[in-house]
Formats: sequence, structure tokens, C-alpha cells
Amino acid sequence: MLTPGDLVRVIAPSGCLREMDSFNQGVEIWRSRGYNLEFAVGYDDRWGYLAGRDDRRRYQLEDALQDPDCRGIVCARGGYGTTRLLELFAKKGGQDNLPFPTPKCLIGFSDITALLWMFYKLGVFCVHGPVLTTLAAEPEWSEQRLFDLLEGRPVDALRGVGWEIGRA
Repeated sequence: MLTPGDLVRVIAPSGCLREMDSFNQGVEIWRSRGYNLEFAVGYDDRWGYLAGRDDRRRYQLEDALQDPDCRGIVCARGGYGTTRLLELFAKKGGQDNLPFPTPKCLIGFSDITALLWMFYKLGVFCVHGPVLTTLAAEPEWSEQRLFDLLEGRPVDALRGVGWEIGRA
């Protein structure tokens, strides 16, 4: 769980940043809630459509996971490219080479889902939630729900109405 005042690292393990206004709005939301955001070296890199070469994007993630002061990791955006990192982690040996000195929280969705599944199995608290470039577009209830979950407050189960008649 996170607490305002915690250090949260911003990484870009997937696509490169293209929407700086929405990114900056997401950063401001986190800061307005009292979090200290630190930007990984290379978060704004560009290599084709990716946020830098595979080894640089992988380093951002590893460095955040191994930093004892870092409590949370929020992704700048989704896109494409994280599956390429999974191969690199597997070749390096996975969990054996990634000690987590403090509990971590990893937040993202879209392409980031691959990382969420992998790191959830390694004991990282993973949240399928808004990345920085989409956070400001979320309705207020959704933003509140994200921070309630991250900060350990109870959240109600999601409910909705299906598009089709019948039961699932």
C-alpha cells in the first residue's frame, strides 16, 4: 500500500510519450495527492514507437524495483513493447536476480498488463489502473477509487450492466 509522501517512480516500459499535456496532468494529480514523483532516467526516450531501446526500458523497471526508497511504480503510458521485456527478464533469471528490498506497487494497464501478471507472481502488488497519460481523463469516482485502493481503503466491487440479454 502507498501513503502520501511516498516516493513513486515514473517509468516508460512500453510506448514513447506522445501526449505531454495528458502526461503532465497525470503527474499533477499524483503530486496533488502528496506523492513524490521521481522520473526514471530515459522515461522520455524515443526509439521508433518505443520509449527507448529494450535494455534501457528494462533498466528503468529493474532500478525502480530494486530501489529501497521507491514504494510505487507508475507507468507513463501503455502501447506496445513490454512483452519484449519479459524475454529479457526470463533470460536474466527472473526472480532470482530481482530482490525487492521494500514492498512495491506497480500501476498500469494496456500493454503493461504483461508486466502486472509477471510481477504479481513475484509478490509485487499490481494494480490494473490508469497510466499517467490517461489518469486526467478518468471520471472523479474512478480516480478516487484508484487512490482508495492504493492507500488501503476499502473499495466496493465494480458493478455494471451488460450489453446483451442473458447471463454470463
